[in-house]
Amino acid sequence: MTRIREHSVGDVVAERFELMARLGSSTGTVWQARDLLLERDVALKELRVRTADDPAESVRLRQQALEEARAAALIRHVNAVTVQEVLVQQSHPWLVMELVTGRSLRELLWTDGPLAPARAARVGLDVLGALDAAHTAGVLHGGVEPGNVLIRADGSAVLTGFGAAGGAPPFGVTGDVLGSPEFVAPERLRGEGVGPASDLWALGMLLYVCVEGRTPVLGHSIRQTVRAVCEEPMPLASQGGALTKVIGELLARDPGGRPSASRLAGLLGEVVRSETETVVFGRPSARAEPTVGVVRSPVEQAPGRRRRRRLIVVLDAVVGSAVIATATALILLHQGVHIGPASASSRSATGTWIADLAEIPHTTAPDERDQRLADLREQVPGAVLVDSDSWESLPPGTWVVRAPEEFADGFSALAHCRKLGSEECTARYLSHEQDERDLTCEAAPTPDPETCRHPAMRNRSSSRQDG
Repeated sequence: MTRIREHSVGDVVAERFELMARLGSSTGTVWQARDLLLERDVALKELRVRTADDPAESVRLRQQALEEARAAALIRHVNAVTVQEVLVQQSHPWLVMELVTGRSLRELLWTDGPLAPARAARVGLDVLGALDAAHTAGVLHGGVEPGNVLIRADGSAVLTGFGAAGGAPPFGVTGDVLGSPEFVAPERLRGEGVGPASDLWALGMLLYVCVEGRTPVLGHSIRQTVRAVCEEPMPLASQGGALTKVIGELLARDPGGRPSASRLAGLLGEVVRSETETVVFGRPSARAEPTVGVVRSPVEQAPGRRRRRRLIVVLDAVVGSAVIATATALILLHQGVHIGPASASSRSATGTWIADLAEIPHTTAPDERDQRLADLREQVPGAVLVDSDSWESLPPGTWVVRAPEEFADGFSALAHCRKLGSEECTARYLSHEQDERDLTCEAAPTPDPETCRHPAMRNRSSSRQDG
């Protein structure tokens, strides 16, 4: 099978588009490019499809990707990224899209914290408008999550990620699980039929993250996350205010129980009108009393054996995949990326300490990233590549190369680094909690105990001393 050469800055695609900078690769490689004919900057997205040993199957996959790219080009909405052209180069499609400047919603939440309910509802309305336009064109998105929502300078949201690499097939076409599992609707994880309601589930999860700063279902492994999405009681958003009930309806496990697009637009509009924001981004000075409880669907109250058995089969198929949707977004778990659970002995609270050997930006070319990983593995056999976007405690936008071992505290991780002969190593706390992102233990003559131990461990040590 012929290997397609990786592209780099300076390459010219279709004798017209010069690649200026790599923008990302979470749902297909996206470049900032210069249109040499029209003398303007555009975004160029390369949609590489899975290869197949059967030539006929390879042709079918390329044709499917091209059809999906053409479908994405039909979507016209102010809150959907505009696909201007579809190119076919080296037997796979490229999308020529408008270049949207601004931060992703994920970056915004990371730097500014959760949004006020009314602000989150406005983001929801923008994303809903883009989804409704896509559904009208017969296209499912399949990848609605904070990394695929861009926030313009004026505060409006733009939904990206359409096309074969970032979206789901058109209606009626079955395929692999797409995107991050916590944003994938239960019916899709079970291998059942999907439709517009599946994208609305993802929108509900996105709104939950907007107001809470985290997802309620993300576990320490793919299996835990999938089971939580499909079976476990769904906690209500405690900081959602007037948006809490709307999120609860969107996260109904029965697709028929989710609101229609028109009804949802009305509900979100009511939230916008009912609350006054005192800041552009972040939390208002006053909040409604948090609501405590869980949303239980009929499936949760009386799960049938047949459905549970099917879920276990799907879990085995999902967990058995060896790659995560980062470059192709058509498969679930990327080779070499560790997102599994920490051992019970090494967890100090909700996560574990790791030895961070190096950090590689997501914008790094895949071949260069893989070479750096290979070089580090010569020094540290078994070194693991971690996608920081899978962990709330890590800074976004990087690949972290970590030692395979896990540690009880930052001091132990740094000691392991010294044993490996690495002076550049940093100990980081690995968890899904945003408030644990400052737990970073730097190699120094006297490491700071305030950042080298989890607060729970510090308190436990203090209690022992007092006793």
